Amino acid sequence: MGQRVLTWSGIVNFTGSKSNLRPSRIKSCSRRKRCFSNEHITASRTQSKSQVQSRVQGQLAQKARDKQADREFFIDLLSSAATKRDAKAYITRLQTTSLERKDNGSHTKTSFYLESQIARPEVNLGTFFGHATAVGQSPKFSQYQKSESAAVTDQEQAHHLALVNIVDVPNLDDSVLQGIGLTLSQLCRLSITPCVVLDFRSSSNEAVQPSWRQQMVNQAERLEKAICKTSAASARILDYVYSLSDATSPPGIFSRRLLMAPIRSRLIPIILPLAFSCQTQTMTPINTHQAILALTREFAGLNVQSMQDEDPTSMTQRLEALQKQTSLDRFIILDPQGGIPHPALHGSNHVFLNMEQEYDDVRKELLAHAKAIEASSGRPTSLQDETISPSISDLHPNSLQTNREKVAQDDLVASTGPSRLDDTKSARSGFTRHLENLELLRAVLAYLPSTSSAIVTTPLEAAKSSKSSRQKPSISAVGTRTQRNPLIHNLLTDKPAFSASLPMGRLGRSNNSDKIASNLATSTFVKRGMPLTMIPDPRITPWTPDNQGERKLRLTDARIDLPRLVHLIDDSFNRKLDVEHYLARVNGRIAGLVIAGEYEGGALFTWETPPGASASNVSRQVPYLDKFAVLKRSQGAGGVADIVFNAMVRGCFPNGVCWRSRRDNPVNKWYFERARGTWKIPDTNWTMFWTTEGVEAGVGERFRDYEAVCRSVEPSWADQKKAAD
Repeated sequence: MGQRVLTWSGIVNFTGSKSNLRPSRIKSCSRRKRCFSNEHITASRTQSKSQVQSRVQGQLAQKARDKQADREFFIDLLSSAATKRDAKAYITRLQTTSLERKDNGSHTKTSFYLESQIARPEVNLGTFFGHATAVGQSPKFSQYQKSESAAVTDQEQAHHLALVNIVDVPNLDDSVLQGIGLTLSQLCRLSITPCVVLDFRSSSNEAVQPSWRQQMVNQAERLEKAICKTSAASARILDYVYSLSDATSPPGIFSRRLLMAPIRSRLIPIILPLAFSCQTQTMTPINTHQAILALTREFAGLNVQSMQDEDPTSMTQRLEALQKQTSLDRFIILDPQGGIPHPALHGSNHVFLNMEQEYDDVRKELLAHAKAIEASSGRPTSLQDETISPSISDLHPNSLQTNREKVAQDDLVASTGPSRLDDTKSARSGFTRHLENLELLRAVLAYLPSTSSAIVTTPLEAAKSSKSSRQKPSISAVGTRTQRNPLIHNLLTDKPAFSASLPMGRLGRSNNSDKIASNLATSTFVKRGMPLTMIPDPRITPWTPDNQGERKLRLTDARIDLPRLVHLIDDSFNRKLDVEHYLARVNGRIAGLVIAGEYEGGALFTWETPPGASASNVSRQVPYLDKFAVLKRSQGAGGVADIVFNAMVRGCFPNGVCWRSRRDNPVNKWYFERARGTWKIPDTNWTMFWTTEGVEAGVGERFRDYEAVCRSVEPSWADQKKAAD
């Protein structure tokens, strides 16, 4: 009821007549409909087939790109010239953190199990030796929640990180950024996540204008696209990392969770030097060096603040949990100015810096040359030694830095607009920037363990890869070694591209090796290192044959730890020293002693009189390297041998020294590369080496004295195997 029933007659009346619906017409309509349906299905099938083909082609193309990326990655890996020992040491360093965590986790579980299985007596004494049921099953209330970091640490492995500071990004070409993006993605494949901080050298202290902030984001997006284009890694831009409580306080980390989120997702964070000011409620630019140090403290787990009435044990556990989350292994500065210069070597850079030993000397050298440049310009110097710059001293509480009144206008140059500095001001600004980098390196490494290291190089060097070598072939290029990437090489070997103790003439500057030498000209490898002790200090008391009338040093001196020195020699030579015979031979003729670290390496020098010469004839006394030793665990790592050798040739005996070594000694290759001359002593198993300039093999009295001393020195080994010597 109320419904209209559509009948055949109704249809006829609606259409006008029955003639309009003849059976032939109805059949043609259904046939047309069926044909349209078949055509539609055929078109759909054709379209789906083309989509499948395009998808398959896209997958094949992606697979080809991945294969090409793998090829480039392994070529770069092989061109880094890492030895089997370096590769083994690298893998061991990566495994150490996870193994320590597993040990700690198993220890915790074992302790819990032992506590729950308290031994009870066989006699039922009620709850006297145990917990009451009501107490044991009652809920436990805690004033503080369990730290989230502790829970996360138990489940995941430590993230190995490399903190990367890229300077002057707006002036980098797209091709250089593409190369840097490729290198950063390769670091990710080597199980180390780069955390990039962009340095715009902004001197503004006002709130960031939207347009200027957008320029920073645009530059960050350039790097993000370069990284994502490699298809081996992805990146994320972070502009909310820092916060400022007030204008005088250093920046802090706004949220550790937001900072760690991209790292846990295997993304490369690109961090902008912006901080949210709690006072002005605006985004403020901050000093990039302070931003880097804030990240360093956070990744080192040093930003833990104690809660009110917190148990010290609980705070210690929170600190340990944070330190297990991340391991900051590398600090990298990509600066167009390159590594730390060595002014005395006329345009070359320091290959390796041992901060514990060389920081003060290098800083004085840079400061002196910066002052000399200012003096040559006819203007009063603005670089002073006496006071500490408040802006720089805030970087690290223990760093004593210089007061530079015009650092902001000379060094923190705005990223936009052309530079108007003349040559003198540009050179002065360059030295000032190197000083800033040196101070930053020292401050960062002071927060990190001694195993961490740093490298300063140019963006162009960091962009080197096998791909670029194929795109830009060179007639003088030989193989792939000319495209050695210093960042990949440093990560695998934890060493500089060249040994720091090599003479300048043997660093690849001859023949067709200019490109190899470019690594030397632009890269500096830095470690916190170890202290170096020289007894006596040649900078105060030069080592002379007559010892300037003073009593000569003896190994029983209170400044020398004789048992540790003997252990160093025994371990290095894998032979037992005849201590009594050795003391009787060297006491009274010792020139000095060099000790690296806690007796990890060392060298002992004597003044030897050639046979037939008078002991009173000072001019005939020969400076002789009697023992050169490095602990086995420190051989090939940490640059201990380079530190000791450099101290010998630069500080102790700059005019030359001689020594001998067995002909079959595997260390001889290392000696051959560093000595000025060598000579196989006839009728002996000895090879003689010297660093004295002007001494030629077989010529002159000095050479004959060297040979006579190296031939006549009596060995002092307990096994008395003189035939082997």
